[in-house]
Amino acid sequence: MAIDPVRMETGKGREPIFTLEKVLEMVLSVLYAGVWVLLLVWFWRSGKADMDAYEVSALRLILPIATVLVAALIGLSPKWGYFRWLWILFFAFMYFLASYLTLDLYDILKTHEIVIPDWHRLIPGAVASAVGMLIGSAGRLLIRYFRKKEDE
Repeated sequence: MAIDPVRMETGKGREPIFTLEKVLEMVLSVLYAGVWVLLLVWFWRSGKADMDAYEVSALRLILPIATVLVAALIGLSPKWGYFRWLWILFFAFMYFLASYLTLDLYDILKTHEIVIPDWHRLIPGAVASAVGMLIGSAGRLLIRYFRKKEDE
């Protein structure tokens, strides 16, 4: 099956291989994973000396903003259906894991005592992803509304 490099379509059915939506989903998903990993690396390379700055900048600004952006794109996509709301649990767990693998793990290594996870740290990730999902869902409904208006 030949691929037309200009149109990025297959030769058989002329179905697009890459659509703007697919590319945005891939880019934002990779970007979210990259931001998440870079925040962990940043903490363990230099954040231990300034844990308060890490907590404010990484866990209260950077990660929630990245979560809202990716969740908004997932909310905008019609392909997920009602299962899109399960992503809130994923983002909440990722936020929790980011704080546990940095701040709590540092305390465990420093004191040599097991620290019970603070499950309330799921809440900021869940709230950020819910806001993103609502923004994306509202955008999807607005797009559907204006397309319906154009068809009339």
